[in-house]
Amino acid sequence: MTSNKISIELIDNYGVDGDYVESQAFAFLAIRCLIGEPITFPKTTGCNKPCRGGEILKIT
Repeated sequence: MTSNKISIELIDNYGVDGDYVESQAFAFLAIRCLIGEPITFPKTTGCNKPCRGGEILKIT
């Protein structure tokens, strides 16, 4: 039996701000949710069909 070892490194080690990348990813998902577009897909997450990220509620 063989074992493949995976090396995981911080993106910051390559001169890229990981917090910035994370904030941009969440902004992208938020905009897709806001305009009613799916944020998850069968080929990437195994869901049955493309799914939206929730609902936007107006609290008064």
